[in-house]
Amino acid sequence: MPSDNTYYKNLVLGFIQNRLSSDQARELNAFIERELQEYDDLMNDPEVLLVIEQQMRVSRPELPPVAEERFRQRIQDAVGYARSSRKRVVFPAWWRYAAAIVILCAGGYLWTIKKPVSQKPENKPVLVANALPGKNGAILTLAGGRQVVLDSLGNGVIAEQGKTRVVVRNNQLVYSTSARPNEIMYNTMTTPKGRQFQLVLPDGSHIWLNAASSITYPVSAGNDRTVSITGEAYFEVAQDKSRPFHVKANGMEVEVLGTHFNINSYADEGSIRTTLLEGSVRVIDGAEHAVLKPGQQAVVVSGNQAKISLDASPDIESVIAWKNGKFQFSKASLAEVMRQLSRWYDVEVVIQGNVGQKNFGGEMQRDLNLSDVLEGFKDVGVHFRIEGKKLIVMP
Repeated sequence: MPSDNTYYKNLVLGFIQNRLSSDQARELNAFIERELQEYDDLMNDPEVLLVIEQQMRVSRPELPPVAEERFRQRIQDAVGYARSSRKRVVFPAWWRYAAAIVILCAGGYLWTIKKPVSQKPENKPVLVANALPGKNGAILTLAGGRQVVLDSLGNGVIAEQGKTRVVVRNNQLVYSTSARPNEIMYNTMTTPKGRQFQLVLPDGSHIWLNAASSITYPVSAGNDRTVSITGEAYFEVAQDKSRPFHVKANGMEVEVLGTHFNINSYADEGSIRTTLLEGSVRVIDGAEHAVLKPGQQAVVVSGNQAKISLDASPDIESVIAWKNGKFQFSKASLAEVMRQLSRWYDVEVVIQGNVGQKNFGGEMQRDLNLSDVLEGFKDVGVHFRIEGKKLIVMP
C-alpha cells in the first residue's frame, strides 16, 4: 500500500466514529472509487475491524434484516479471526460496499457510493491537522524483557510471571499475586504520544498514566511500594501505614501513606508539579522537603535542587482534566497549550516568530480531531501552517 495509507485509514476511522467534515467524507468516497483494492486492505486492518465492531454495539445500520444479520456475522467472524491470528481476512466483493453502508449509518450519515463528478485525483500528503485524538493504549515490558502491546487487547490474562498474574480488564491493567515478599519483580508501562492507560497494582493502588509517560513498579506483594515515573500520572494510593508508598520523578521523591495526587514531570515543562487532592504527601528534593495539604501544589524547578515552592491555590480542575477526558486551561501560555496538544495528537509543534504573550482559558473534550481544535484558535489570532508532519504556529 502507498505511504499515505495511514491518512486514509484515519479517514475511515473518523467516519466510523462520526468525526469527518463533509470535505473529508467526499475525499474518502473518491478514494474508495479510485482505489478499491487499497480500501479492501484497510477494511481488513484489525484496528478498523474492532472499531466497527464497537460502533455496531451502539448503532443499528439501516439494512434489510437478512443483510444486517449476514453482515453482523461477517464482522464477528472477521474480528475473531483478526484477534486470534493477526492474519489478513479476505472479504468477498460485497463486503466493501456493505462496510461503507454500515460505516455511514453508524456515523449518522446517508452516503451512497456513486461515481463522483470526474475530477483529477490529488495525491494529498498526510496532514497533521487531520490527526485523530489519542486513545487507550500502552506498551508493557515484563520482568523478563518481553513486551506486550496493550492497544487492542480484549479482557483476559495476558501474562503470568511466577505467582503474579497480569490481566486486562476494562481498559485497565490489573495485577494479582501470591508471591512471597522477597520475590520482587519489576514491570514498566510506557505510553507513546497519543496513548494513555490505567494500572491497578497488587496492593490495590490505582494509577492513570498520561500520554508520553512511563512508570516502573514492583509486581509482588512485598514491602517495596516504590515506583518511578516520567511524564505525568495520577495516583489513588491504597492506604497502608506499615508500607509507605514512594514515587520518584527526575530526582524528586514523594512519600505517601494513602492519598489522591497528580505528578506532572514532563522534561519539557521545566518543573515537576505535585498536586494533592486528598490525604497528605511529603515532597522531597535533596535536603529540602515540604508536606502538602489537600488543594496545594509543590513546584520543583528542574535543575534547582535548593528550593520547593508551594502554590496554595492551584487550579485543581485544570491539573486533572486530562484524567477526566478534557483539556482545561487556566491562564496557560500558548507554548503550554501546544505541548499538551503535541503529546495527545502525536504531532510535532514548532512555534515560529513572536506569537505574543497570549494566555488561554477554557476547556474542550480530548476526543476532538486536531483540525477541530485548531479551528478555535483562529478567533484569537493564532494561525497555523502545515509542513509535512509538522504543525507550524505563526503570529
